[in-house]
Amino acid sequence: MIAVQYTYDLDGRMLSVSNEGTANLPTTIMSYSYDNVGNVLSMTDTINGSLGIATTREYDALNRLTVNAQGYKQVIYAYNAISQVISKYLYSVNNLVAETNHTYDNLNRLTNITHSNGTGAIQTLLKLVFLGLSV
Repeated sequence: MIAVQYTYDLDGRMLSVSNEGTANLPTTIMSYSYDNVGNVLSMTDTINGSLGIATTREYDALNRLTVNAQGYKQVIYAYNAISQVISKYLYSVNNLVAETNHTYDNLNRLTNITHSNGTGAIQTLLKLVFLGLSV
């Protein structure tokens, strides 16, 4: 049987989850930290006492995720005026590895997703059609 323990802060946010004491499994602890409005700022795992790679997050003034970083990898998000994701940029050791762009129609519906890798090759991942009309 796997034993799982959770700890929470006074605001009900999870601070850690652990399987400590479970037989035949390495002790794994996930720890979380938050900003004043409840956004997750960091997630860190520890396995048998060894610290893993931390994930850190940054948010803008509207509490939208703008940066998600883990080790040498980083994803940066850009939004339009109504908070729809318009671009995601994946970096590894400060080099742009991939870019994904989202396009919306005048009714704010997602119509197109394109992805390009570090070589500049562009691939259309999604193209939606509404009412029989290509948008």
